[in-house]
Amino acid sequence: MPIIAAAHPALSPQEVLQLTSSSWKSLVSEKRLEYQTRAKQLWDEYLEARNDYVKQYGHPPPAKRSKTSRSGNADEQRKPAASSSAQSEKEHRVFSQFFTQNSDAQDSIYWKSIDRALSLKDRYAKCQRDLNSLRLFLNEVKDVADKAAFSSEFLGLVKKALIENFKDLPLPDGFRVADGPVEYLSKADVVAERGNSRDAAFISTYKATMSRLKLPTVADFREQSQNRHL
Repeated sequence: MPIIAAAHPALSPQEVLQLTSSSWKSLVSEKRLEYQTRAKQLWDEYLEARNDYVKQYGHPPPAKRSKTSRSGNADEQRKPAASSSAQSEKEHRVFSQFFTQNSDAQDSIYWKSIDRALSLKDRYAKCQRDLNSLRLFLNEVKDVADKAAFSSEFLGLVKKALIENFKDLPLPDGFRVADGPVEYLSKADVVAERGNSRDAAFISTYKATMSRLKLPTVADFREQSQNRHL
């Protein structure tokens, strides 16, 4: 894209995008907006670099001559003006190389930022789900007299159920459920969310086991606890 922009300074950012991306119309609206914003930023950077070039050399960077144009004007190239043409082409090459390298570096930073933002968005969604679960738990135990004892006993049942069901399914990194049931569950969720193909066997077994697993609910455990104390 930067090379196209440098070779066609009359094109608008939108036209540059359409010229360089055959899949432009298939982009989702959110990505398309990001791409348009980035194209506008590159366009502004190009114009700034072009203006700096004009200030330094007194003229815009010359357009790169095509092979057809060069062969069609062979006689003209043999004239004294050949040195000027070669100099102009060299200047264009230097300018384009500088602009391309700078834009590629900016593009790399830009897309890394996008990936980071998407990762943070996913992590935020997971934290939000965990927070909602915590709120539900606290709401369930708000009337329990000894919350610490209740939570400890309930967590013991959950750990026992996890160990019984996942004892033969270590994580891809070797971590076993007996080493820490709650930590195992958190790590397993991360592996399942990432969905790496190399972990396909683990993910399949883990999801199948979770679908069969009947963990005790806070409400049921609370009811059982109350019945025991009647």
